[in-house]
Amino acid sequence: MREHHLISTSALAPTSHRDPTLSLLSRFSRPDPTPRAGADSSQVLAPLSQDRLLALFKERDWRYFIDSDGDLGGIWDDATFYFNLGGQKQEVLRIWAQLPGTIDASHLEQVRTVLDTSHRRSAWPTACYRIDDDGEVRVFACHAVDYEYGLSDLQLAQHVDCAIATVNGLFADLNEVLGR
Repeated sequence: MREHHLISTSALAPTSHRDPTLSLLSRFSRPDPTPRAGADSSQVLAPLSQDRLLALFKERDWRYFIDSDGDLGGIWDDATFYFNLGGQKQEVLRIWAQLPGTIDASHLEQVRTVLDTSHRRSAWPTACYRIDDDGEVRVFACHAVDYEYGLSDLQLAQHVDCAIATVNGLFADLNEVLGR
């Protein structure tokens, strides 16, 4: 059996000789939003905004739309994605999509199995289903992150890329199991 020992911080060696995992863990504390001198602008933390998302879309020459509610959207592999900002300061980026079409309720157990397997395999995307008024199954998937302290351009691009890729991967797995 492994023994676990706690040590006080006063017992730690000077900063230059500390265990590298301690400096790694310290990165999870509140970050200093002040840009470092000479920092690459793509690495500077800035507040999340729809304008930053639009700038990324334009930089990549992606087609997009803004719906009547002011929500930003785009279509990848026939799935419509929405890029919603939430939270008190609009600091939460929630990227979600719906599987194109509906699934007959007779396939509900297969849907549950695919979603459960996906959730066991990875923390994202989170996925759920609902049964509509016509008895058809609709599947939704989402990747959401809270950027309370801001995010860099690289982090924003990574979040968008990750959401689109993992959601479409889940939808592809589901379509394969359903023979679609």
